[in-house]
Amino acid sequence: MTWQIVLKDGSRHEVSGDIHFESVRGSKRIYPSPIGGDSDILVRAVEQHDVVLESPHGHHYKAAVEMVDGKWRVVGL
Repeated sequence: MTWQIVLKDGSRHEVSGDIHFESVRGSKRIYPSPIGGDSDILVRAVEQHDVVLESPHGHHYKAAVEMVDGKWRVVGL
């Protein structure tokens, strides 16, 4: 599924992944999920510490991008 990472400068960049959610104190948060996309954009997202992940339906979620064992993933904040 195609999602958008929205960086702090307002730019939007496509990423793909099967994003999963968990319930935390009654709210929905992104569960650590693998993503794929342009490496340069994902590095910028890591450097910004927190970004917005926009679903294909336009819903926004606070998230962070990280690399674990050589693979990119997104986690909820």
